[in-house]
Formats: sequence, structure tokens, C-alpha cells
Amino acid sequence: MRHDLIQTASTKAGAVESETGRRIYCKPLPGHLQSCFSRLLHLTTFHSAVRILRSRTIFGLDTERHANFSVGWPRPDLARGDEVLLVFEFRGQHAAFVGVPFGQGVPSCPGLDAPVAFHVFPEEPNTGLERAAVSEIRYWQTILYPGTHQLFLSDARLLHPRPDHPRHAGIIWPWQTRRFLDQIDDHHQYGKRLRVLDRLRARAMGTEFRVPSAPR
Repeated sequence: MRHDLIQTASTKAGAVESETGRRIYCKPLPGHLQSCFSRLLHLTTFHSAVRILRSRTIFGLDTERHANFSVGWPRPDLARGDEVLLVFEFRGQHAAFVGVPFGQGVPSCPGLDAPVAFHVFPEEPNTGLERAAVSEIRYWQTILYPGTHQLFLSDARLLHPRPDHPRHAGIIWPWQTRRFLDQIDDHHQYGKRLRVLDRLRARAMGTEFRVPSAPR
């Protein structure tokens, strides 16, 4: 986000209007919210999860190459796949971004030093974030921009249950053969994926991940 469109603000009156007329601003996330916003969830495909766990890096395909997360529950609408859930603990600083941050560059939040997690809220509650309970807040998503670190893996797990091993009694008719073989293959492939993920999780647990710096 362009720096002329964003500033630290203690109230809505201190906000800056964007080119669309919407008020957008960034300020430190109040302390009473930080613990529940430190646990970040990321849904992805199995193959992307393997790449993330092996490289210790995570990024998106948006213009800014930022990584998208949710807080509280997994968000399939933010993900390109929902085969694996990665859970991270963010140990940097937290900013509340009020408005729509996409497609305008990387924001900054005066008063906070990098690394910073930007928690996006469409708007503040009437009481302000400082006095709001979690249940009163309209939360959108969390963004980590390129160069962000202090992200530590705490879990990685397959979300879908293992397919049952197909059983049959007696004859398998020709028209049943393909389906039967596909079921066997699904069962075996799930086992392979589970073993791969368990091995990578064990190696990566508690290690630091980062969002790679954007190429110049």
C-alpha cells in the first residue's frame, strides 16, 4: 500500500481516504488481542505443503507475493487447496489494518518494527479495537509481506480422512475393476502422503519460516 494512503491512527477520525474514498489506516493491534492473533492458519495443497516444509518459506501468487493466513479457523476461501492445514506461531509484532490492502504495495505501521503481521479488518467496531471483545470484531485475514520472519511451525496435518481399504467378497465383475483398483490406489496414496507429511513435520517443528523478499 502506498505510504501516502496509510498512517497510524488512534481513531477513525485520523484515517486517510484512499482513491476509492474508503478510509484505510494501520495501527498497532491492542495488547489484549495479540495472543489469539499469534496463531496463524494456512490451508494449502499437499504438494505446496511439501514445498513449504522443505524450503521453510511461504508466499502467495498475488502481486505483492505476500502469504495469506487466517486466525481462529481454517479459511478455504483464502486457499488454493484444502488438503493440508499448516499451523504457525508468529512471534513478531502485530498491526491492525483497517480497510482493503490489496494491489497497492506493502504497508507500513509507524511505531512498529519489522517483522509485522498485518491483521485485516473491514472496519473497526464502534467501541474501537482497544475496547472490543474478539466476538465483536469483523476480521478478514492476516497478511505477511515479503521479508517477514519470526514464523514458527507448530503443526501440519492432512485434513481429509483416510479412504477405507476396499473389500469384496466373491467375484469382481469387469465393470467394477477400475473403481476397485482406484480405491486401492487412493488408500495407498493417502498412506504415502501421511508418511511424507509426518516426516517433514517432525523435521520442521519449532523451526523458523519466512516470506521470501520480493525480487528486485
